[in-house]
Amino acid sequence: MLRKFVSNLGLLLVLNLLIKPIWIFAIDRNVQNAVGSEEYGLYFVLFDLSYVFSIFLDLGITNYNNRNIAQHRQTLGKYFAALFQMKAGLGVLYLILTSGFALFIGYRTQDLELLGILLFNQFLASLLLFMRSNISGILEFKKDSILSILDKSLMILFCSILLWCLDLQAEFNIMWFAYAQGISYLIAVFVAWLLLRPYLSKIEFGISKAFILSIIKQSLPYAILILFMSIYYKSGTVILDYLSPGSSAVGEYAKSYRILDSVIMLGNMFVALLFPIFSNMTRRGGDLNEIVQISSRLLLIPAIVVSTLCFLFGSEVLHLLYPEASERTILAFRVLMISFIPISFVNIYGTLLTASGKLKYMIGVSAAAILLGFSLNFLLVPENAELGTAIATLSSHSLAAVFFYGIARSRHQVGLGSKDVVLLVCLMPLAYGIHISMAAMELNWILEVLGIGLVSFAFVWLSGLLKFRELTLVLLRRDSSLEAHIEEEEEERGNRTENSSPH
Repeated sequence: MLRKFVSNLGLLLVLNLLIKPIWIFAIDRNVQNAVGSEEYGLYFVLFDLSYVFSIFLDLGITNYNNRNIAQHRQTLGKYFAALFQMKAGLGVLYLILTSGFALFIGYRTQDLELLGILLFNQFLASLLLFMRSNISGILEFKKDSILSILDKSLMILFCSILLWCLDLQAEFNIMWFAYAQGISYLIAVFVAWLLLRPYLSKIEFGISKAFILSIIKQSLPYAILILFMSIYYKSGTVILDYLSPGSSAVGEYAKSYRILDSVIMLGNMFVALLFPIFSNMTRRGGDLNEIVQISSRLLLIPAIVVSTLCFLFGSEVLHLLYPEASERTILAFRVLMISFIPISFVNIYGTLLTASGKLKYMIGVSAAAILLGFSLNFLLVPENAELGTAIATLSSHSLAAVFFYGIARSRHQVGLGSKDVVLLVCLMPLAYGIHISMAAMELNWILEVLGIGLVSFAFVWLSGLLKFRELTLVLLRRDSSLEAHIEEEEEERGNRTENSSPH
């Protein structure tokens, strides 16, 4: 299982590092520059609003389905059609609830056109994730890796044509951007269906009330957890817009968050791979601590180095991307980028707790993070705008990270060793010391970044924090027990006749 995780993580990293930085820095950034901070700020806050309510598109079905398929692969063909119909019905509920809330908090009728497109896009994105949950649940990680970049690849193509090839940048508006996203999601969903179809048995539509209630009962804890985590992840921009109406504060915050979003994708890739693997291992047994420790080091090392570099060179980075960036935006960026470290802890240990069904603890911690985030936003935003939101974001993620790590360590006896913790902490002062030394030489800041990166890499290698030989052996090792298990389930799936259905 460990070999499968590391090898597919490599493929996922390569594909996403090729596509998503282009999307974020070449397309998304240029869209904001083309339409202006205020218009993009409206898009950004409406997008986050649609994201917070997106749990009503799913009610935890995708996470439940991914965990269930990873543990019982034979149920894929049995429940797919019924779950698909449930998601279609939830899409209508989502549209009504989100539009109603937007009107209630004061958004104008003309804003609802953009919101409507974003709601449809979120429905398609949720449908794509549902398709991918089936594919990753049967451990077809290569196909899932391709789907993880397909929508962004198509968006890059369409937006590049609109921005540059047709010489329409002066006329470009945010609605074009939203439409391009919708078309890209439609194509990606269709491709996902084509990849998934061979694994499905005869599809029968029709769904019973008892089946709906059964699935909702099983998935409701996941739904509550995802709702709470979505709120403390994304509600900051909605509060910022509410407390600073008509200003460009949300657009300025988006400039900082865009860079955090580009590095968070690394953690999201870990989650996509780890969730079905953790689910499978908690059912079948296995050495959880080994894969937890390796994945923790793989994610935390770049998180600490990148966060430290962005803190030290925040002004240079933002001015490179946005020459007009203000000092407050730069400070918000420095604070926000530190969030990458606690977010990385949440990605590893929160995923383990979710996969093992420890949802009660996670819901409680997430509720506390929401309370802290709301309190700090309402306290700090009126005077500090985007900086206040950045501080609230860092505080919420830090609270969640500390408790998730502690609960995982207590319940599963997993976590970093004391030596690893010391070495990881040493990365920060090491980077700062190199920065001071190289700054005295008056070198270009990009050379300083490269120097700090190289020295950090050497430190990680020489200290044994990241054991490259161990990873090589893992990649080459034949995990015959896993392969036999997969083959056995494939044979069972192929020979199984459906004895029951959700009708």
